[in-house]
Amino acid sequence: MSEYREREVETPGLDRFLSGCRPFTPAERREALRRVFAPEIERAPEELVPYRIMVGWRILRRIAQFKGQLGDDERMEEAFEVEPSPWDTPARPQLRPGMSSPTRRRTLARVLLLHDEGEGLPLLPPEDPDLAARWCDAATLVAKDLGIETYEEGLLGIQGVLDDPVSAWVNFPTPEQILAFEELVIIEATDVVVTAGERNCIQHFRDTYCLTRPESLQVVKLARQRAHEEMAGTVEEDRALLAAYWKDYIERARREPAGLTHEARGYKELARVLGVTRTEPENAMEAFTKTVAAIAAEKRAAQLAEEKRRAAISEKTGEDIVQPARPPVEAEDAEFRTIEPTPEDPADREALEAFDKENA
Repeated sequence: MSEYREREVETPGLDRFLSGCRPFTPAERREALRRVFAPEIERAPEELVPYRIMVGWRILRRIAQFKGQLGDDERMEEAFEVEPSPWDTPARPQLRPGMSSPTRRRTLARVLLLHDEGEGLPLLPPEDPDLAARWCDAATLVAKDLGIETYEEGLLGIQGVLDDPVSAWVNFPTPEQILAFEELVIIEATDVVVTAGERNCIQHFRDTYCLTRPESLQVVKLARQRAHEEMAGTVEEDRALLAAYWKDYIERARREPAGLTHEARGYKELARVLGVTRTEPENAMEAFTKTVAAIAAEKRAAQLAEEKRRAAISEKTGEDIVQPARPPVEAEDAEFRTIEPTPEDPADREALEAFDKENA
């Protein structure tokens, strides 16, 4: 061994500096991060409830998606109607979906590791202090991935929840509050999509609620699914709704001083909806025959006009205009001749098109 290694090197200054250093505990680390990223904002506890509901909804949706319990276009109310309830029953991750961004891949892996220990973690913060601390660590990672701490509303939402695992289960919103908030979000998104379009809907939720672009796209998907469910009725159900609408229209028209015209219009539309007045011919075959006869008459009139024109030319010139004749069919071959398919007559095609237009 070298002479340098055999000597004992004394570093009294460094030893005194390191004598008071020790690793941070998880609670101290969370408190330090909270002081940096989430400074306290003086608000009454009841004033923080709406912000906590919005933040809780965003965090739980992302955690459920990470664990494979929820799809992008799936409502939480439909996905969590199972037994045992994932709200308060510990569950380990079912799927490990890949993320495009390296940062999100690291966030996903760390969140899944925290939820994969032991029996797993529920969606809501548990009462057990150790499990609650692990749940808050995972929720903090998700909150930073969503950028919740970058705006005031987000800081108000995580205040008293993620920085205090002991009381997190008390301060966190209930499942009923989260589901009610999601329903309001879907209704608002449907209205914005119908009135302003999907692009403006995405921008609206990014500007108003500070949602990320993936979250805004998921909200648009939920709105489109809701619109599809509303249009999933049968013809008879839609007819009944229309009939109820026109009956109400007639009743309101009767209360107006000069509502006779509107009332008559309402009765007319109600009769059409109920099928009292027929909008199609009684005998479709008879109507088709009449249409074909009308077109044939037009063709015959055109032929007569052509014959008259030829006769006039013949009288002026003194020459007979001979019509081209079909080639004769030999008698001996007529019995054994193969019958060729008759080509489609343009007149028949025009007759069909005219019939379809009249009955469209």
